[in-house]
Amino acid sequence: MIIMPKGKLIVFDGIDGAGSETQSRLLSEFLAEKGMQCLVVNYPDYQNPIGNFIHNYLNGSDHIPVAVRLVLYTADMLKDKEGVEQALSDGKIVIANRYVTTALAYQVVEGFDAQKALEYLKVMGFPVPDIAVYLKIKPETSKKRKLKEKGRLDRIESDLQLLAKVGARYEEMAEKDVFCRWVVVDGEKPISKVFEDVKRVLGF
Repeated sequence: MIIMPKGKLIVFDGIDGAGSETQSRLLSEFLAEKGMQCLVVNYPDYQNPIGNFIHNYLNGSDHIPVAVRLVLYTADMLKDKEGVEQALSDGKIVIANRYVTTALAYQVVEGFDAQKALEYLKVMGFPVPDIAVYLKIKPETSKKRKLKEKGRLDRIESDLQLLAKVGARYEEMAEKDVFCRWVVVDGEKPISKVFEDVKRVLGF
């Protein structure tokens, strides 16, 4: 029995390869089977010009200042803001495979001031998630999964030290409920086991 009220924003987040896309899909399928209406958004969205620019940056060698990267990543999400707000207003469950929380982790680790990042998100009026699920994995697991998935690594996926710092930042955000309420799920487990944990922490 679904006990979570309608009109909720659920975010899956974590370092690269944590499984946010997979868990977003599994949850949307599960809720659809229960007759609940869902909207799934995925970021970065490589099907639009902003997402394509991000893709080229990740797989290239050009330098882009961290402030510009923060704006780019959040602009990718800003384009969907009205649609997300409408879905929430209509009582739908919005499931986000990454969200502005990702920028609060990656871009802050890369040098952007954490408080200024929070203020920026508030000024832009991004909907605050009802809950964010941090899928916790090791940097080594991230590298292994992304290599298996793509056969190569981008500039972020190949930097284990950076991923370790980002993982520590997610831990801090989850512990302090930065921007929204957080729960932590062990993403090292098999996919089906992770999903069982996801359903449990979300109350499904």
